[in-house]
Amino acid sequence: MDRGLFIFCIPGISEYVKKVLFQSHFSLEDFEGRPGAVGQYLKIGKNFTYDVSRAEQCYHLAENFLERADCHGFCHCFSSEYPFLLGDERHLPFGLMFTGSLDQNWNHSLTAVGTRRPTGESRQQAYRFGLECGLNGVSVVSGLAYGLDQAVMQGCLDGGGRVIGVLGCGLDVDYPHNAGYLKQRIISQGGLLISQFLPSACGMRYNFPIRNQVLALLTRFTVVFQAGIHSGALGTAGFALDGGRDVYVHGSARRSGRQFEGSSLLCDDGASEIDTVAQLIEKDAITVHRVPYSPEFELQNCNRYRYCEAWYVKS
Repeated sequence: MDRGLFIFCIPGISEYVKKVLFQSHFSLEDFEGRPGAVGQYLKIGKNFTYDVSRAEQCYHLAENFLERADCHGFCHCFSSEYPFLLGDERHLPFGLMFTGSLDQNWNHSLTAVGTRRPTGESRQQAYRFGLECGLNGVSVVSGLAYGLDQAVMQGCLDGGGRVIGVLGCGLDVDYPHNAGYLKQRIISQGGLLISQFLPSACGMRYNFPIRNQVLALLTRFTVVFQAGIHSGALGTAGFALDGGRDVYVHGSARRSGRQFEGSSLLCDDGASEIDTVAQLIEKDAITVHRVPYSPEFELQNCNRYRYCEAWYVKS
């Protein structure tokens, strides 16, 4: 039995407690047979207990998931595979389940987020930005949500880039319901799907603010597209700022109206506006090993990249 995976599967304890337990002297037998001793060690009382049988059920569930395919895996914050930008802060996940390759260049990645209910123009601009990322070898980290998350991810994949999807549910759960093909493309192009939740965990509403924190801290900066005042994209931007990351707002997201209220507020608070990945490259915010170029937007006479009713070509 893997000690790190078992601690990851213990229900009802915080990420910080899991990290303390992993660094403690307790063996697996102690976890299984003496939960009271664990509570005393943590100085939270000898009456501290957890459901041992439930922990074992979760462990076997996770173990079965890992055995289904070679591309499935698990890492914890004390292992070398853990994404280095997350670090080992007490509130960040002790462990991550993943599908795909953890061999990602996080320094050549950016986080992109936006509303689930975008305008047609915002959707096109997000796709175009993602396409530019892919063409320039910049990976996109996003949340696979309907709307702009999926648009920017599809653009990056069409440009030949890698995508890292951060889920608010178990990796084997069909959520969002229309994202199955997108997930397959992510893995087939060398990308990655990660989750801090156990297999079979449903996409509950309270999971997503937790997910957004990981989303924000996996890269050095975040790009926000159209977002309302209550959009989760604003929460992701807040986590990024709290973590010392840079936050940019895409130029298409500064508009009047309630649909753009959140992204416009970020601009009013001092967030820099960008329109292309080339601007980030010029600022040395991100490095690539190619000459930067951008896709030009055309409505006809082109058949290289198509998204909705628009066509895109390399400039």
